[in-house]
Amino acid sequence: MSSEIVQKENENVEEAKEVTDIKENCIQETTVDCALKVNSEELNGSSKELSESENKENEEPAAVDDKEDEEISLTSKKHAADEFLLSGKRHLLIGDFQAAADDLSTACGIYGDIYGEMAEECAETYFNYGCALLELSKKQINPVGFEEDVEDKSIQEENSSEEDENNVTNEEKATEVEEKPVNDISENGDDLNKETSNSDDDDDDDPHGNDVDPDEVNDLQLAWEMLDLAKTIYKTKNSEESTLILAEVLMKCGEVSIEDEKFGLAIEDMTESLMIRRLLLPEDSRIIAETLFQLGIAHELEGSCDKATDFLSEALCVLEQRIKNLENLTDDKANEEGVEIKAIIPEIRERINDIKERKRTAMEAIFAAVATAKTNSEAELFTVKPASDISHLVRKRPKQEETDGTPNKVLKLETTTDAQ
Repeated sequence: MSSEIVQKENENVEEAKEVTDIKENCIQETTVDCALKVNSEELNGSSKELSESENKENEEPAAVDDKEDEEISLTSKKHAADEFLLSGKRHLLIGDFQAAADDLSTACGIYGDIYGEMAEECAETYFNYGCALLELSKKQINPVGFEEDVEDKSIQEENSSEEDENNVTNEEKATEVEEKPVNDISENGDDLNKETSNSDDDDDDDPHGNDVDPDEVNDLQLAWEMLDLAKTIYKTKNSEESTLILAEVLMKCGEVSIEDEKFGLAIEDMTESLMIRRLLLPEDSRIIAETLFQLGIAHELEGSCDKATDFLSEALCVLEQRIKNLENLTDDKANEEGVEIKAIIPEIRERINDIKERKRTAMEAIFAAVATAKTNSEAELFTVKPASDISHLVRKRPKQEETDGTPNKVLKLETTTDAQ
Protein backbone atom coordinates (compact mmCIF):
# COMPACT_ATOMS: atom_id res chain seq x y z
CA MET A 1 0.00 0.00 0.00
CA SER A 2 2.68 2.33 0.88
CA SER A 3 4.33 1.87 -2.44
CA GLU A 4 1.12 2.66 -4.27
CA ILE A 5 0.63 5.73 -2.15
CA VAL A 6 4.17 6.81 -2.83
CA GLN A 7 3.66 6.31 -6.56
CA LYS A 8 0.44 8.33 -6.50
CA GLU A 9 2.14 11.07 -4.56
CA ASN A 10 4.95 11.08 -7.07
CA GLU A 11 2.47 11.24 -9.91
CA ASN A 12 0.66 14.12 -8.20
CA VAL A 13 3.95 15.91 -7.72
CA GLU A 14 4.86 15.43 -11.36
CA GLU A 15 1.40 16.62 -12.43
CA ALA A 16 1.77 19.66 -10.22
CA LYS A 17 5.18 20.38 -11.76
CA GLU A 18 3.72 20.08 -15.21
CA VAL A 19 0.90 22.42 -14.30
CA THR A 20 3.32 24.93 -12.86
CA ASP A 21 5.52 24.61 -15.91
CA ILE A 22 2.54 25.17 -18.15
CA LYS A 23 1.51 28.19 -16.11
CA GLU A 24 5.02 29.59 -16.23
CA ASN A 25 5.14 29.04 -19.96
CA CYS A 26 1.82 30.78 -20.38
CA ILE A 27 2.97 33.67 -18.26
CA GLN A 28 6.18 33.93 -20.27
CA GLU A 29 4.26 33.78 -23.54
CA THR A 30 1.85 36.44 -22.39
CA THR A 31 4.66 38.71 -21.26
CA VAL A 32 6.47 38.17 -24.52
CA ASP A 33 3.32 38.88 -26.47
CA CYS A 34 2.68 41.97 -24.43
CA ALA A 35 6.22 43.13 -24.95
CA LEU A 36 5.97 42.44 -28.65
CA LYS A 37 2.73 44.35 -28.83
CA VAL A 38 4.23 47.24 -26.94
CA ASN A 39 7.31 47.21 -29.17
CA SER A 40 5.19 47.00 -32.27
CA GLU A 41 3.07 49.90 -31.11
CA GLU A 42 6.18 51.91 -30.27
CA LEU A 43 7.69 51.04 -33.62
CA ASN A 44 4.51 51.99 -35.44
CA GLY A 45 4.37 55.27 -33.59
CA SER A 46 7.99 56.00 -34.20
CA SER A 47 7.61 55.04 -37.85
CA LYS A 48 4.69 57.41 -38.15
CA GLU A 49 6.71 60.16 -36.53
CA LEU A 50 9.64 59.34 -38.77
CA SER A 51 7.47 59.35 -41.86
CA GLU A 52 5.97 62.71 -40.92
CA SER A 53 9.36 64.16 -40.11
CA GLU A 54 10.80 62.69 -43.28
CA ASN A 55 7.99 64.19 -45.32
CA LYS A 56 8.62 67.54 -43.70
CA GLU A 57 12.34 67.21 -44.30
CA ASN A 58 11.70 66.14 -47.86
CA GLU A 59 9.34 69.05 -48.45
CA GLU A 60 11.56 71.75 -46.89
CA PRO A 61 14.79 70.75 -48.65
CA ALA A 62 12.97 70.83 -52.01
CA ALA A 63 12.33 74.56 -51.64
CA VAL A 64 15.77 75.08 -50.16
CA ASP A 65 17.34 73.21 -53.03
CA ASP A 66 15.51 75.39 -55.57
CA LYS A 67 16.77 78.52 -53.87
CA GLU A 68 20.27 77.11 -53.68
CA ASP A 69 20.12 76.19 -57.36
CA GLU A 70 19.00 79.71 -58.24
CA GLU A 71 21.77 81.22 -56.15
CA ILE A 72 24.31 78.90 -57.71
CA SER A 73 23.08 79.76 -61.21
CA LEU A 74 23.23 83.50 -60.42
CA THR A 75 26.72 83.25 -58.99
CA SER A 76 27.85 81.22 -61.96
CA LYS A 77 26.33 83.78 -64.34
CA LYS A 78 27.98 86.63 -62.46
CA HIS A 79 31.30 84.82 -62.54
CA ALA A 80 30.94 84.19 -66.27
CA ALA A 81 29.99 87.83 -66.93
CA ASP A 82 32.97 89.05 -64.90
CA GLU A 83 35.26 86.77 -66.88
CA PHE A 84 33.91 88.03 -70.19
CA LEU A 85 34.29 91.63 -69.01
CA LEU A 86 37.91 91.11 -67.97
CA SER A 87 38.69 89.28 -71.20
CA GLY A 88 37.10 92.05 -73.28
CA LYS A 89 39.05 94.77 -71.47
CA ARG A 90 42.24 92.78 -71.97
CA HIS A 91 41.59 92.45 -75.72
CA LEU A 92 40.76 96.15 -75.86
CA LEU A 93 44.12 97.07 -74.33
CA ILE A 94 46.13 94.99 -76.79
CA GLY A 95 44.16 96.28 -79.78
CA ASP A 96 42.20 93.12 -80.67
CA PHE A 97 38.95 95.03 -81.06
CA GLN A 98 36.91 92.27 -82.68
CA ALA A 99 37.60 89.81 -79.86
CA ALA A 100 36.95 92.57 -77.34
CA ALA A 101 33.59 93.36 -78.94
CA ASP A 102 32.58 89.69 -78.93
CA ASP A 103 33.41 89.15 -75.25
CA LEU A 104 31.91 92.44 -74.12
CA SER A 105 28.73 91.81 -76.07
CA THR A 106 28.28 88.52 -74.21
CA ALA A 107 28.99 90.24 -70.90
CA CYS A 108 26.37 92.90 -71.66
CA GLY A 109 23.75 90.23 -72.31
CA ILE A 110 24.48 88.37 -69.07
CA TYR A 111 24.60 91.52 -66.92
CA GLY A 112 21.34 92.68 -68.47
CA ASP A 113 19.64 89.38 -67.62
CA ILE A 114 20.89 89.45 -64.02
CA TYR A 115 20.53 93.11 -63.04
CA GLY A 116 18.38 94.72 -65.71
CA GLU A 117 19.29 96.86 -68.70
CA MET A 118 19.61 100.18 -66.83
CA ALA A 119 21.37 98.84 -63.71
CA GLU A 120 24.57 100.54 -62.64
CA GLU A 121 26.38 97.19 -62.78
CA CYS A 122 26.02 97.31 -66.57
CA ALA A 123 27.57 100.77 -67.06
CA GLU A 124 31.21 99.67 -67.22
CA THR A 125 30.44 96.93 -69.71
CA TYR A 126 28.43 99.31 -71.91
CA PHE A 127 31.29 101.80 -71.91
CA ASN A 128 33.97 99.29 -72.85
CA TYR A 129 31.74 97.68 -75.48
CA GLY A 130 31.09 101.10 -77.02
CA CYS A 131 34.84 101.83 -77.12
CA ALA A 132 35.53 98.52 -78.88
CA LEU A 133 32.82 99.17 -81.47
CA LEU A 134 34.14 102.70 -82.05
CA GLU A 135 37.62 101.38 -82.81
CA LEU A 136 36.14 98.73 -85.11
CA SER A 137 34.24 101.39 -87.05
CA LYS A 138 37.43 103.45 -87.39
CA LYS A 139 39.24 100.47 -88.87
CA GLN A 140 36.39 99.88 -91.30
CA ILE A 141 36.37 103.50 -92.43
CA ASN A 142 40.18 103.73 -92.83
CA PRO A 143 41.60 100.19 -92.75
CA VAL A 144 44.96 101.00 -94.34
CA GLY A 145 45.75 104.38 -92.85
CA PHE A 146 47.73 106.72 -95.07
CA GLU A 147 47.63 104.34 -98.03
CA GLU A 148 43.97 105.21 -98.47
CA ASP A 149 44.80 108.30 -100.56
CA VAL A 150 46.77 106.26 -103.09
CA GLU A 151 44.01 103.72 -103.38
CA ASP A 152 41.41 106.45 -103.71
CA LYS A 153 43.34 107.99 -106.60
CA SER A 154 43.57 104.66 -108.40
CA ILE A 155 39.89 104.02 -107.79
CA GLN A 156 39.00 107.48 -109.10
CA GLU A 157 41.07 106.87 -112.23
CA GLU A 158 39.33 103.55 -112.81
CA ASN A 159 35.96 105.15 -112.27
CA SER A 160 36.78 107.97 -114.69
CA SER A 161 37.86 105.48 -117.36
CA GLU A 162 34.68 103.49 -116.79
CA GLU A 163 32.63 106.68 -117.07
CA ASP A 164 34.32 107.52 -120.37
CA GLU A 165 33.52 104.06 -121.71
CA ASN A 166 29.96 104.36 -120.48
CA ASN A 167 29.63 107.76 -122.16
CA VAL A 168 30.85 106.29 -125.44
CA THR A 169 28.45 103.38 -125.24
CA ASN A 170 25.60 105.68 -124.28
CA GLU A 171 26.29 107.91 -127.28
CA GLU A 172 26.32 104.87 -129.57
CA LYS A 173 23.04 103.68 -128.08
CA ALA A 174 21.53 107.14 -128.54
CA THR A 175 22.46 107.18 -132.22
CA GLU A 176 21.01 103.70 -132.65
CA VAL A 177 17.74 104.81 -131.08
CA GLU A 178 17.59 107.87 -133.30
CA GLU A 179 18.12 105.70 -136.38
CA LYS A 180 15.27 103.33 -135.43
CA PRO A 181 11.81 104.13 -136.73
CA VAL A 182 9.15 105.42 -134.42
CA ASN A 183 7.10 102.26 -134.64
CA ASP A 184 9.95 100.13 -133.34
CA ILE A 185 10.40 102.42 -130.38
CA SER A 186 6.72 102.31 -129.52
CA GLU A 187 6.69 98.51 -129.79
CA ASN A 188 9.63 98.27 -127.43
CA GLY A 189 8.13 100.78 -124.99
CA ASP A 190 6.66 98.06 -122.82
CA ASP A 191 10.04 96.36 -122.53
CA LEU A 192 11.65 99.64 -121.50
CA ASN A 193 9.02 100.19 -118.83
CA LYS A 194 9.62 96.69 -117.52
CA GLU A 195 13.35 97.31 -117.33
CA THR A 196 12.89 100.57 -115.46
CA SER A 197 10.45 98.98 -113.03
CA ASN A 198 12.90 96.15 -112.39
CA SER A 199 15.71 98.63 -111.79
CA ASP A 200 13.52 100.51 -109.31
CA ASP A 201 12.83 97.26 -107.46
CA ASP A 202 16.53 96.50 -107.25
CA ASP A 203 17.24 99.83 -105.57
CA ASP A 204 16.05 98.35 -102.27
CA ASP A 205 18.67 95.61 -102.47
CA ASP A 206 22.40 95.62 -102.15
CA PRO A 207 24.17 96.40 -105.47
CA HIS A 208 26.00 93.10 -105.12
CA GLY A 209 22.72 91.17 -105.16
CA ASN A 210 22.40 90.70 -101.39
CA ASP A 211 19.26 91.68 -99.52
CA VAL A 212 19.69 94.73 -97.30
CA ASP A 213 18.11 94.61 -93.85
CA PRO A 214 16.81 98.11 -92.99
CA ASP A 215 16.89 97.21 -89.29
CA GLU A 216 20.57 96.26 -89.37
CA VAL A 217 22.70 98.52 -87.20
CA ASN A 218 26.35 99.19 -88.03
CA ASP A 219 29.17 99.29 -85.50
CA LEU A 220 29.17 103.09 -85.25
CA GLN A 221 25.46 103.29 -84.49
CA LEU A 222 25.71 100.46 -81.95
CA ALA A 223 28.70 102.19 -80.34
CA TRP A 224 26.62 105.34 -79.93
CA GLU A 225 23.77 103.36 -78.32
CA MET A 226 26.09 101.62 -75.84
CA LEU A 227 27.86 104.84 -74.87
CA ASP A 228 24.56 106.66 -74.54
CA LEU A 229 23.33 103.95 -72.11
CA ALA A 230 26.54 104.28 -70.11
CA LYS A 231 26.17 108.08 -70.08
CA THR A 232 22.60 107.82 -68.80
CA ILE A 233 23.60 105.45 -65.98
CA TYR A 234 26.65 107.43 -64.86
CA LYS A 235 24.62 110.63 -64.72
CA THR A 236 22.49 109.05 -61.98
CA LYS A 237 25.53 108.59 -59.73
CA ASN A 238 26.91 111.31 -57.49
CA SER A 239 30.41 110.13 -56.64
CA GLU A 240 33.50 111.92 -57.92
CA GLU A 241 34.84 108.76 -59.52
CA SER A 242 31.65 108.12 -61.48
CA THR A 243 31.56 111.77 -62.57
CA LEU A 244 35.09 111.52 -63.98
CA ILE A 245 34.09 108.34 -65.79
CA LEU A 246 31.10 110.25 -67.16
CA ALA A 247 33.50 112.84 -68.59
CA GLU A 248 35.40 110.06 -70.34
CA VAL A 249 32.15 108.62 -71.71
CA LEU A 250 31.19 112.05 -73.04
CA MET A 251 34.52 112.32 -74.87
CA LYS A 252 33.92 108.93 -76.50
CA CYS A 253 30.43 110.07 -77.51
CA GLY A 254 32.08 113.09 -79.11
CA GLU A 255 34.46 110.84 -81.05
CA VAL A 256 31.53 108.82 -82.36
CA SER A 257 29.79 112.02 -83.47
CA ILE A 258 32.94 113.18 -85.27
CA GLU A 259 33.18 109.85 -87.10
CA ASP A 260 29.51 110.29 -88.05
CA GLU A 261 30.22 113.92 -89.13
CA LYS A 262 27.86 115.34 -86.51
CA PHE A 263 30.29 118.00 -85.34
CA GLY A 264 27.80 120.15 -83.44
CA LEU A 265 26.75 117.22 -81.24
CA ALA A 266 30.41 116.32 -80.70
CA ILE A 267 31.16 119.85 -79.51
CA GLU A 268 28.26 119.71 -77.02
CA ASP A 269 29.43 116.45 -75.42
CA MET A 270 33.08 117.49 -75.33
CA THR A 271 32.21 120.87 -73.82
CA GLU A 272 30.31 119.13 -71.01
CA SER A 273 33.29 116.83 -70.46
CA LEU A 274 35.62 119.84 -70.28
CA MET A 275 33.43 121.48 -67.62
CA ILE A 276 33.54 118.33 -65.46
CA ARG A 277 37.28 117.90 -65.79
CA ARG A 278 38.06 121.52 -65.03
CA LEU A 279 35.93 121.20 -61.91
CA LEU A 280 37.57 118.03 -60.58
CA LEU A 281 41.11 117.99 -61.99
CA PRO A 282 44.13 120.28 -61.50
CA GLU A 283 44.56 123.20 -63.86
CA ASP A 284 47.74 121.74 -65.39
CA SER A 285 46.24 118.29 -66.03
CA ARG A 286 47.17 116.72 -69.34
CA ILE A 287 43.63 115.34 -69.55
CA ILE A 288 42.30 118.91 -69.67
CA ALA A 289 44.83 119.75 -72.38
CA GLU A 290 43.74 116.71 -74.39
CA THR A 291 40.08 117.74 -74.03
CA LEU A 292 40.88 121.24 -75.27
CA PHE A 293 42.80 119.79 -78.22
CA GLN A 294 39.89 117.52 -79.22
CA LEU A 295 37.49 120.44 -78.97
CA GLY A 296 39.75 122.47 -81.25
CA ILE A 297 39.73 119.67 -83.83
CA ALA A 298 35.94 119.44 -83.64
CA HIS A 299 35.59 123.19 -84.26
CA GLU A 300 38.07 122.95 -87.12
CA LEU A 301 36.03 120.21 -88.78
CA GLU A 302 32.86 122.22 -88.27
CA GLY A 303 34.51 125.16 -90.05
CA SER A 304 35.06 127.51 -87.10
CA CYS A 305 38.75 128.29 -87.57
CA ASP A 306 38.87 131.05 -84.94
CA LYS A 307 37.38 128.84 -82.21
CA ALA A 308 39.67 126.01 -83.24
CA THR A 309 42.80 128.12 -82.82
CA ASP A 310 41.50 129.43 -79.49
CA PHE A 311 41.05 125.97 -78.01
CA LEU A 312 44.36 124.71 -79.38
CA SER A 313 46.17 127.76 -77.98
CA GLU A 314 44.53 127.14 -74.61
CA ALA A 315 45.72 123.53 -74.72
CA LEU A 316 49.25 124.84 -75.32
CA CYS A 317 49.00 127.08 -72.26
CA VAL A 318 47.96 124.16 -70.06
CA LEU A 319 50.86 122.03 -71.29
CA GLU A 320 53.38 124.83 -70.80
CA GLN A 321 52.14 125.30 -67.25
CA ARG A 322 52.50 121.56 -66.73
CA ILE A 323 56.12 121.70 -67.87
CA LYS A 324 56.88 124.50 -65.42
CA ASN A 325 55.39 122.51 -62.55
CA LEU A 326 57.29 119.39 -63.52
CA GLU A 327 60.60 121.29 -63.58
CA ASN A 328 60.24 121.87 -59.83
CA LEU A 329 60.20 118.11 -59.26
CA THR A 330 63.28 115.86 -59.27
CA ASP A 331 61.44 112.63 -59.93
CA ASP A 332 62.42 110.53 -62.95
CA LYS A 333 58.79 110.14 -63.95
CA ALA A 334 58.39 113.89 -63.92
CA ASN A 335 61.38 114.26 -66.20
CA GLU A 336 60.00 111.66 -68.61
CA GLU A 337 56.61 113.36 -68.67
CA GLY A 338 58.25 116.70 -69.35
CA VAL A 339 60.12 115.24 -72.33
CA GLU A 340 56.87 113.80 -73.71
CA ILE A 341 55.04 117.11 -73.41
CA LYS A 342 57.90 119.04 -75.03
CA ALA A 343 57.62 116.67 -78.01
CA ILE A 344 53.87 117.29 -78.30
CA ILE A 345 53.94 121.10 -78.19
CA PRO A 346 55.53 121.67 -81.66
CA GLU A 347 52.84 119.49 -83.27
CA ILE A 348 50.09 121.59 -81.73
CA ARG A 349 51.76 124.81 -82.84
CA GLU A 350 52.10 123.46 -86.35
CA ARG A 351 48.41 122.58 -86.33
CA ILE A 352 47.52 126.11 -85.28
CA ASN A 353 49.68 127.58 -88.05
CA ASP A 354 48.07 125.26 -90.62
CA ILE A 355 44.59 126.37 -89.58
CA LYS A 356 45.57 130.03 -89.81
CA GLU A 357 47.19 129.48 -93.22
CA ARG A 358 44.10 127.69 -94.56
CA LYS A 359 41.91 130.51 -93.28
CA ARG A 360 44.16 133.12 -94.93
CA THR A 361 44.13 131.22 -98.23
CA ALA A 362 40.37 130.87 -98.12
CA MET A 363 39.90 134.57 -97.43
CA GLU A 364 42.24 135.49 -100.31
CA ALA A 365 40.28 133.21 -102.60
CA ILE A 366 37.03 134.85 -101.53
CA PHE A 367 38.43 138.35 -102.06
CA ALA A 368 39.80 137.35 -105.46
CA ALA A 369 36.44 135.92 -106.50
CA VAL A 370 34.64 139.07 -105.38
CA ALA A 371 37.13 141.28 -107.23
CA THR A 372 36.80 139.20 -110.38
CA ALA A 373 33.02 139.39 -110.26
CA LYS A 374 33.20 143.16 -109.74
CA THR A 375 35.55 143.73 -112.68
CA ASN A 376 33.42 141.55 -114.92
CA SER A 377 30.28 143.49 -114.03
CA GLU A 378 32.04 146.84 -114.65
CA ALA A 379 33.37 145.60 -117.98
CA GLU A 380 29.88 144.66 -119.06
CA LEU A 381 28.60 148.11 -118.19
CA PHE A 382 31.23 150.00 -120.24
CA THR A 383 31.32 147.70 -123.24
CA VAL A 384 29.84 149.41 -126.41
CA LYS A 385 27.75 146.93 -128.29
CA PRO A 386 27.47 147.27 -132.13
CA ALA A 387 24.18 148.68 -133.42
CA SER A 388 21.89 146.13 -134.90
CA ASP A 389 20.52 146.49 -138.47
CA ILE A 390 16.90 147.69 -138.31
CA SER A 391 16.52 148.70 -141.95
CA HIS A 392 14.00 145.98 -142.50
CA LEU A 393 11.77 147.58 -139.90
CA VAL A 394 11.63 151.04 -141.65
CA ARG A 395 8.58 151.63 -143.84
CA LYS A 396 9.27 153.47 -147.16
CA ARG A 397 6.87 156.05 -148.64
CA PRO A 398 5.42 155.00 -151.99
CA LYS A 399 6.63 157.01 -155.06
CA GLN A 400 4.20 159.37 -156.89
CA GLU A 401 3.10 158.27 -160.32
CA GLU A 402 4.94 160.03 -163.17
CA THR A 403 1.71 160.64 -165.23
CA ASP A 404 0.29 162.91 -162.60
CA GLY A 405 1.87 166.31 -163.16
CA THR A 406 0.19 168.09 -160.37
CA PRO A 407 2.24 168.60 -157.32
CA ASN A 408 1.23 167.19 -154.06
CA LYS A 409 -1.42 169.22 -152.48
CA VAL A 410 -0.81 170.62 -149.03
CA LEU A 411 -3.86 171.00 -146.91
CA LYS A 412 -4.24 174.31 -145.16
CA LEU A 413 -6.05 174.65 -141.92
CA GLU A 414 -8.59 177.42 -141.72
CA THR A 415 -7.52 180.10 -139.32
CA THR A 416 -9.98 182.16 -137.37
CA THR A 417 -9.20 185.58 -136.02
CA ASP A 418 -10.75 187.59 -133.28
CA ALA A 419 -11.74 190.36 -135.75
CA GLN A 420 -14.10 188.07 -137.70
